[in-house]
Amino acid sequence: MKSRIGDGTGIKSPDGKKVIVNEYDGLESGEIAWIYGRSQKGTGREMLRGEVVAGNTNGHGPDRMQRLAYTGFVEAMFVNDATLSAKTIDLGATSLSTSIDADADTFKAIVAGSSAVNGIDVAYMARNLFSGQPGIRGLQPAQHANGDAVPAIHGGAGPGLEGLASGILVVETGPFLRGMMQDVQPVDVPDPRDPLKTIYTVERNLGDKMAFDALYGAMSDNGLFDWSPDGMVLSKLESPSGEPLSSAELDARQAQLFNVAVQGPAIAKTWTGDPKLQCMPLDRVFVLMVATVTSALGDGASGEAAKAAWNKHKEGVLNKKTIDAAATEIDALNKAVNTNQKAVASTPMKFKSEMSAADLKNWQTAADQLVTRKKGVNACVLSKFRLMRATSSYLASTSFSTRCGLKLGKDGSTYSAEYIVGGWCIGTVLDNAASRSTIGHQVRLAPASMALNVNVNVEWWSGDKLHREYMDVEGLTSQRGQTKDSTVNAVANKLEQLSWEEA
Repeated sequence: MKSRIGDGTGIKSPDGKKVIVNEYDGLESGEIAWIYGRSQKGTGREMLRGEVVAGNTNGHGPDRMQRLAYTGFVEAMFVNDATLSAKTIDLGATSLSTSIDADADTFKAIVAGSSAVNGIDVAYMARNLFSGQPGIRGLQPAQHANGDAVPAIHGGAGPGLEGLASGILVVETGPFLRGMMQDVQPVDVPDPRDPLKTIYTVERNLGDKMAFDALYGAMSDNGLFDWSPDGMVLSKLESPSGEPLSSAELDARQAQLFNVAVQGPAIAKTWTGDPKLQCMPLDRVFVLMVATVTSALGDGASGEAAKAAWNKHKEGVLNKKTIDAAATEIDALNKAVNTNQKAVASTPMKFKSEMSAADLKNWQTAADQLVTRKKGVNACVLSKFRLMRATSSYLASTSFSTRCGLKLGKDGSTYSAEYIVGGWCIGTVLDNAASRSTIGHQVRLAPASMALNVNVNVEWWSGDKLHREYMDVEGLTSQRGQTKDSTVNAVANKLEQLSWEEA
């Protein structure tokens, strides 16, 4: 097992303090074991997943040879690997038809001509395209909080074409890359391929979900998910005699054998040593994917061709004679989106604390204009992908105040910011003091140095889900041991000063 980066002389870790030579050097008890098995060679997703190491064909299932790496190596790879660090993803050229979502094929005609940043309200469209048919009732026209009607999808007018703005919101003052809709309530929609017989139950923000799945599909095609967390290392098989030479001989004959907890309790030290990542039992621990998102805003496309395709598809379902023509036009629209490559240069960025109140208000205004369709996204590119360790308490307490330490910047109509596009939830903390309190005459005092006992259950969380769970929208959450800012949290401070009876 050899490193993909470096020439054997070693590479620097992201903080520049450590030299990393081999991908498995840091695989010790309490560290995350990353597994290499999702490489996608080529441009399509028809390639088989779970490829084994080249030249190793012995064994089946869990007994076959696998490549494992520790967190420091994977973090350094995103920074030092020339190929991986140069990866960029054009969201404007990421068609919803390429989404890896299970519903993508079902609603392929509904999302024709839409991209991840200029999506459509899929659930609303699926209902209203076929409203009036037996058993199908249209959703109510979407309205803003002030009662104003939401403009028609992609501009223009037409029956049944109103709906909420959908897709990925790429201008956001918070640290999470999220969807434009926050409604996750289930709704019943007809199958566009057979609306009179089949009914599906989907999320109200299905358009947002498909946009994120299209993004993650593009990231997978670009090799950003080749390494993924497998679990926590419990132990490594060593020679019974405990001699290094005997252990090396055993490794040479049987390969390095690790005992990895893929589910259940395990000791973890990946998040220790950093005071900002202190946590309590029932907190969650994450390894997050961060990227720089650069967007150029404008008036946006009218989408008249897409609207014509939707209407033709509706006619095609109800009149079988035109369905072939509708399918041809739909494929042409999707192909046009996939080949729509636009470059946009990033702008200088700084921390939120360094920005003025006017600058932050400008960001919020731009976000509101995207959600209300007064503005559109002419170009959007993701670049400079990297990993970040975090805990749920850190995300909740710093998402408003410091954007979790992520930067943002603006130059005219171009907006650049570092966003959490998603991440792996490794598990839930059971014990935050799972270390020996004394070692000889030394007493452990720093809480951040304590190992964690984590109930391992690795799963991927989207940026949209992270936003719903941990975004401090009102700025009323403080980190443990810190007092609230009286200017931002005046109402909360006043309530704290009152007795229960007075409150």
